[in-house]
Amino acid sequence: MIYILIIILVLIAAAEFYYLLKFKKKYENEKKNEKSIQISEDDIVITKALDNGNVKAYITIKVNEAIVLKDMKVIALQEEDGKEKLKIEVPARITNKGHLLDIYKFIDYDFRQKLFDTILKKYKNL
Repeated sequence: MIYILIIILVLIAAAEFYYLLKFKKKYENEKKNEKSIQISEDDIVITKALDNGNVKAYITIKVNEAIVLKDMKVIALQEEDGKEKLKIEVPARITNKGHLLDIYKFIDYDFRQKLFDTILKKYKNL
């Protein structure tokens, strides 16, 4: 009787070990297939605006040689102390209810912040 229980426990342990190995291989394959987003300063094209309004520049970004994000803007906002603060604005559309809805959104906040910092740095160096 004890031998049968030992054999059953060994078979259960072997099955668990097999599924762990299978899961590990699947995880490693997914990790290999993951693509990272690479954007260099050369992929960011900034065109200064001609008018003297709040829009200071228009931005076009090429992502991974696969997609182009257009019509982003560098906007100048006046702070309470009189200083000018630069902000990046993503294109938006107006819904039927009159709300602004971004045309594209950044899911990863850290990537968005890094990208916007790079854009502002490049804009200030123009």
